[in-house]
Amino acid sequence: MHYICFDYNKNISFSSAGRFISHNSQPHPKRILNNFVLLLGYSKECKLNQDGREYVLKKGTFQILFPDTLHYGTEPVSIGQSHFWCHFTLPDGFFIKETDNPEVLEKNGFCILPEFSQINNCEKFFVLFSQMIDEAEKMYEGNELAKVICDSCIKILLLSLSAQCSKNLLNSNKKHATCAKLKEWLRIHACDGITACDAANALNYNPDYLTQILKSDTGMTLCEYLNDIRLKEAKNLLLNTNRTVSEIAYQVGFSDEKYFMKLFKRKENVTPTQYRNAHFRIHLNR
Repeated sequence: MHYICFDYNKNISFSSAGRFISHNSQPHPKRILNNFVLLLGYSKECKLNQDGREYVLKKGTFQILFPDTLHYGTEPVSIGQSHFWCHFTLPDGFFIKETDNPEVLEKNGFCILPEFSQINNCEKFFVLFSQMIDEAEKMYEGNELAKVICDSCIKILLLSLSAQCSKNLLNSNKKHATCAKLKEWLRIHACDGITACDAANALNYNPDYLTQILKSDTGMTLCEYLNDIRLKEAKNLLLNTNRTVSEIAYQVGFSDEKYFMKLFKRKENVTPTQYRNAHFRIHLNR
């Protein structure tokens, strides 16, 4: 991802703004501009490519187009597709940086914005954009104060977007750390007969929250992840011990042998005994 960084103590110069509404399906034209453009999706989708990087602008997302950089639509748009737009110029000293770790860009007095991002509470930004467009109409009529107001409006928009992106990143990092802690705890205790509530109590989190972040990271619920660890250990015990299927089921944390066998069959397409016998022959042939 590319990020723009600029000194928020300096002024930003507003150029023009409006709201685009598509009346045909023509893709966004190929263009290279000499200033920045902020796009805020309002309805339907517009697929854009900037310097080889593709994004889908839709409600709740924003994109920044860079000066002297080719951008264009990659597909026809739906009639009625709409987004806000604003052309602006950043103060001297700004820079654009590509990184997977935006935290390294953090500097006192600098605003940091991703090239593209999802935002929350987009209606607030729709109101700010509409107010800026209203003031721009006065500016076009020669009202000098309106230009000052528009400069302030685009600065408020950019700083507000930056603050929300920083908050989202912080929340994402917290979730990642919590998920890593959860997975390690489950790895250690999975075979102790624990439940999702046991994990939540041990880590002092709501079970639904833990399931949410784990599913986002692994595609599995907390119970599914627990059972996956248990079944992997069960396969190890089937191949490397002489314990019975019943003994193995209880050893890896299942209180119901039949439930264990049902899950195993669903996962491996064979029963635990068939799995043991099949792999035993493989080991012998080697």
